[in-house]
Amino acid sequence: MNTIRGRVVAAALLAVVAGALVALAITNRIYDQVLDSAISDTLVSAESSFEGLRNARVAVMHALLDATMKSESIQEAFEDQDREELQRISFPLFESYRETFGVTRWYYYDLQDDGCIFLRVYRGGEALDEDAYGDTSGSQALVRARETGEVSSGFEIGRHALSIRVIAPLVADDGQTLGYMGLGERVEDYLSVIADQTGDDYAMFLEKSLIEHEGWTALREQQGLPDNWDEYADVVLAESTLADDSVLEVIDTDALAAERTSLGTIMNGGRSLAVGTFPVLDVTGEAVGYVAVYRDVSELRATLRAAQISLVLTFIGVGLLLAIVLTLVLERVVFRRIAGMTSDLESMSLAVAAGEWDALERTAPSSEDEIGRFEQFFGSFLGLVAAALRSSSRRNDEGDAASDDR
Repeated sequence: MNTIRGRVVAAALLAVVAGALVALAITNRIYDQVLDSAISDTLVSAESSFEGLRNARVAVMHALLDATMKSESIQEAFEDQDREELQRISFPLFESYRETFGVTRWYYYDLQDDGCIFLRVYRGGEALDEDAYGDTSGSQALVRARETGEVSSGFEIGRHALSIRVIAPLVADDGQTLGYMGLGERVEDYLSVIADQTGDDYAMFLEKSLIEHEGWTALREQQGLPDNWDEYADVVLAESTLADDSVLEVIDTDALAAERTSLGTIMNGGRSLAVGTFPVLDVTGEAVGYVAVYRDVSELRATLRAAQISLVLTFIGVGLLLAIVLTLVLERVVFRRIAGMTSDLESMSLAVAAGEWDALERTAPSSEDEIGRFEQFFGSFLGLVAAALRSSSRRNDEGDAASDDR
């Protein structure tokens, strides 16, 4: 741009554009922070809900154990090592607990043999078969109950599923520990329950190294589901509330960590989903599985983007308004007065040619700004020029008169 007016306006617009870019960079950072905060809050909420549901069901099974172990008939049958009598007494109770409270497992453990299962009540008539008892339990809850002599509970992976177990010492009225009793339930509906509470979607993976392949395949067949053992290298998808499992592709199952991890946001079917994972820890604090969390943040994303667009439009509006104001101000306080001085110079040229010296006189400007001081100087300069030309003209006239007298 070759005009001062254009250069000033261009500089102003450039400053506005620079400000807009800085503002966009700041809002983008804020946008990322808000989304990260949303993902973090989602993970904390999901993990708290997961743990809260576990604690609630542990409390129920703990109460059932307390009530059941007070039965003198159960104490006597266990002390006499009478499996048949113990099964006869326990199984009706188990069916009641299963229907009312969702309990799916009931164990008795020997006192003498470390981790030896004395009876699996949940197996009904098969519980008395020789191959249904006598094997060693790998339950860490049982290990802890033996070590502490107190109730122990937590998540555990059995042969083919994740479950919660609550194990407590079975103590006779005289204070003698007869053995251990445990209740458990398979974690089947946790994700759907939490999804109903939070409105988010979940998927749970379990460590393959803790599961028997044959048992897993049998469970899937029993549930009418295909065998998905080979879908992932180190984990298996145990449960999902997702309508579209394609979003699972964002999960790097080889990098699942034993801590809450944010995986950012993904787009799926026009929706923006915040994704993260948290571990499922067993009694010892080791990760036995992982839960992936998906929260729809489309509305939040749209709100943040709308705010950014509004900011850009505001800067555009400010830039146009600034350009108009600068143009009007410059026109009024600078260019119009410069045009006036230019016109005065043109008039002076005509006055000089016509010898009208008085036409060179100019009134003092009313403004005291920079242009006003220049106008004052310009007026004084024209006055001096007019006086010099007038004096020169008189001398010429006097000289011509003297020549005529001679």
